[in-house]
Amino acid sequence: MFNIIEKRKIFFTISAVIIIIGIISLFTRGFNFDIDFTGGTQMTVNLGQDFNNDDVAGIVEGILNETPVVQKAADPTTGQNTSVIIKTKNLDADQRTQIYNAIADKYDINATDGTLISANIGKNVSTDEISALVSTTLGTDPIKVSVEDGFAYIKTSTLTDDGKTAMQKAISDKYGIANDGSAITVSDFKTAFSSDNISADVGNDLKSSAIWSAVIAIVLMMIYISFRFEFLSGVACVISLVHDALILITVYTVFQIPVNLTFIAAVLTVLGYSNSDTVVIFDRIRENVKNMKKITIAEVVNISVWQTFRRSCFTGLAALITIGALYIVGVPSIKQFAFPIMIGIVFGIYSSIFVAAEMWVIFVNGKNRKA
Repeated sequence: MFNIIEKRKIFFTISAVIIIIGIISLFTRGFNFDIDFTGGTQMTVNLGQDFNNDDVAGIVEGILNETPVVQKAADPTTGQNTSVIIKTKNLDADQRTQIYNAIADKYDINATDGTLISANIGKNVSTDEISALVSTTLGTDPIKVSVEDGFAYIKTSTLTDDGKTAMQKAISDKYGIANDGSAITVSDFKTAFSSDNISADVGNDLKSSAIWSAVIAIVLMMIYISFRFEFLSGVACVISLVHDALILITVYTVFQIPVNLTFIAAVLTVLGYSNSDTVVIFDRIRENVKNMKKITIAEVVNISVWQTFRRSCFTGLAALITIGALYIVGVPSIKQFAFPIMIGIVFGIYSSIFVAAEMWVIFVNGKNRKA
């Protein structure tokens, strides 16, 4: 049986190298803070069609001379990834309007609220004919008119009930179709654009909340482990959790994953998973210490680690398969959450087996030597 405890220097070295890389990356490259932390403008545009992130980013970059963060999002009405979230520095009203108009021109979408009229006229007619009918009836030009397979689609500014009734009657009279709500449907639609400003003060509050959330979680876990086992076990667990947090920071800085609200969730998820795995190992150690009094503490821990090794690996594998599926099929925002979680689970298992247990052995042996 491979003696994990005797080879602990190897595992400590591996962890140290990764954490040092993360520290170097942190000071040279820093975090890629999202506007959730730095403040800025977030715009959401429902394009109503599939699109390439780089194309949208190129439109915004041409206006602002800086590269925005662009993510796909689901349209709440269809569930399809046809909406785009654009995150930039703080923008004024003119800049937002320029971006809206440029995207609207590119993807042929409407940027204003209005009324949509769909009429089954049974034949294809020219859009000019339909436009003339709208202008004559309402006294204003339509926003957009299209005809496809005998259906006319008319977009206008938001109409009153009288305006809607007038349009239904005009279409019915001209093309001889029933004005009963089935052949001619009328509905209001809302703008495809929305925009929100996030202040830097909110971002600073989020940074503070993220730090305090992690600190409180670690302290509470230490208290729990100390109460369930002993104080030295709690200290070993804290070192393991700090190790996991530093590994996660390394992942975010090296791969420049945007640090946003999902960062807080990812850290707390990994810490919780790692703590749960550590509890299982410490529980087995406690049982074996009572029953294996003729061998050294290091030997007891080594046996205990191997007894729980398969359980830790299989449980971690099940979690990785689930998160991995999210990563494969998810939109970029989901992938940015799933990727660090997968790395965190791997190192959560690693730290429970190769860090927490070994640190406990070091502390107990040191305590016994002093006694």
